[in-house]
Amino acid sequence: MSDSFSLPLRPVRKKIDDTDTLPIRIAQINAQRGSFKDVTEESLSEEITALRVSGKQELDIQGTEESGNNAEDREQQLFTSRSEMLEFATQAQIEACYALDFVSLALSKYTPRQVEASMTPYVKQKIPSGSLGIDRIRTPDRTEANKKDIELVSKGWKLESFSSAANNLLEAATRLQKEVAAETKYWSEVLAIKEKGWKICRLPRERQTLGVQHGFLEATPVFRDRGLAALRRADDGSLYVDRGIHATPPKAVRIRIQDDGNIVGVSQPARIKHDDNTSIQETLIHQARDSLFEEELFYELNREARSLIRHGVETTQNQILFQLSDNRQVLVDLVPVDDAAASDQDMTQNLPANDLAHAIACSIRLLLNHAHRKNHRRRTSIPAAISIKKKPTGEYSLLQPSIAYLQHSSHLQWLTSCLHNITATLFSAGLKYRYWKTKPPSKDTQETVTSQEKSIPLVESLVDSFLGVQETRMAGGFCTQNNWYKIMVRTDLSPSALGTEFVVWTVHSALPQKHITQRFGTREDLKEFLLYLFTLDIVHNIPFRGSRKPVSSASGASREETEATVHGADGDDTKSTTWEPTFAEDGEITASMPGEKYNKKLKVTLNEESLELLCMSLSSTTGMVEESKYIWHVDETKGEPHTTLQETLRRLEAGG
Repeated sequence: MSDSFSLPLRPVRKKIDDTDTLPIRIAQINAQRGSFKDVTEESLSEEITALRVSGKQELDIQGTEESGNNAEDREQQLFTSRSEMLEFATQAQIEACYALDFVSLALSKYTPRQVEASMTPYVKQKIPSGSLGIDRIRTPDRTEANKKDIELVSKGWKLESFSSAANNLLEAATRLQKEVAAETKYWSEVLAIKEKGWKICRLPRERQTLGVQHGFLEATPVFRDRGLAALRRADDGSLYVDRGIHATPPKAVRIRIQDDGNIVGVSQPARIKHDDNTSIQETLIHQARDSLFEEELFYELNREARSLIRHGVETTQNQILFQLSDNRQVLVDLVPVDDAAASDQDMTQNLPANDLAHAIACSIRLLLNHAHRKNHRRRTSIPAAISIKKKPTGEYSLLQPSIAYLQHSSHLQWLTSCLHNITATLFSAGLKYRYWKTKPPSKDTQETVTSQEKSIPLVESLVDSFLGVQETRMAGGFCTQNNWYKIMVRTDLSPSALGTEFVVWTVHSALPQKHITQRFGTREDLKEFLLYLFTLDIVHNIPFRGSRKPVSSASGASREETEATVHGADGDDTKSTTWEPTFAEDGEITASMPGEKYNKKLKVTLNEESLELLCMSLSSTTGMVEESKYIWHVDETKGEPHTTLQETLRRLEAGG
């Protein structure tokens, strides 16, 4: 460890030399004492003697002794002075050489050979001899006329300068006046826009420029950033709205209804009517706001359409398409609002489905505003607990409620028409079946309390109810007592749902299980099941052994309706025929007389438009099969009297 050495961590301090350099000292001596040629040994001796007498010499000697205590400083000062003297001597030599070259070059015109010896080799090589000459001229004398001319010229220049300054001041005053008028006009228009309720603020990247917030703060970030336009000033002071590089022609979302390939309805874009006092700038701001809203609307519709592909929503060539029914579909696109579009609107004003297209257009715009309100309430409410998982931003429900409502209405209309046709067909055969629409089940009380605690405005709660699942219930009764059916039509178009679903609850004594629940996803399956239920009820209500007892109708039916549903004969009981359902699910019934084999077979076929009864009997004389067919149509409920099913059965029994 004794051989180790240590290094200081602190930097070495350099000694500061506060003494003046040699050129400064020489300049000071020249200023104080004059030139060195006047300094002699006698004058210096006299000065030293005078200083000793005055006592100042002691101070100088003391200062010299103090400065000489440090030998290193004196040595350093000596070397520094020596280097400075050499530097100045070299510089003086160079300047003397330059002067000698200049004089030699000037004299080379007259005595070139004598001056070549005093020139440097560089000057001899680069500059030709005799290129510089010297002449002596005489300065002309100034006369009185010249002096007067100079005075007149100077006076003219002064007058011209004063005139130019005055003109510049007048131009500056005029320019200032115009600038004040332009600023006054600009700020008055800005104030007018602010008084109309528009938000005025500074641009984020141009703090010296004002802007107007015409967009929506709760919109998607892409459109929220585009909702700020600069209010710039023209040369005349008028205000114009600068939307930047994102400025596009005004556009609007158009809804078209297509039926069998023909356009039967077109929505009309909303047009704001301004009074005469509305400025052009405010009109442009309104157009920018509406166009930005429409672009955001179409953007959100496309986002939602991608999640609704499983429900039949398609997106092709900047167009959204979805089905309302088998023959009717809706087209949604974004079109420019210009004079050509206005002429097309005039041609499509009287189409039959314009109201439906306008209703869809209004609904999607209201739902986008509703989404903005929900975003604002979520942003201003107390935030939830911090979580690592980031909540995904879902799509707005814009198309989904409209499609769900329209498709649900279409399914409900079809179901009502189907039940009406079936019951009307059966009524033409003398059978009365009833169906009715039931009330939806009441909501849970806890849900009502929770919704009240949230303090949601009435308008928003009303829109939220429209966003829910569409559900309608219908019920009906059979001819057999205590037998009934209930149908629930439920439409849910959420991304994980299955669309429209039909749920049927049936209670019937002829079923293997008296209470069954069936779910269907298509209309055809539901229709087939309903026809099966009605056929089963008809087959099991044909009386056995010629019973004259009337079959009761559905619960809640009147006495007249019950009496109208009697099947069988009410008169003569000479023959007693036994009707037995062999294949009730297929509508087949066989009949026989006591002590005889089966000699009659009935086939009941029910569809939406007609009821067909086919009777096949074996002739006792010829041994051949004889067929007789009876048909009741849905359009026979009105008009002339016709044979009922009850009368037909009597006739078949009598002919047996």
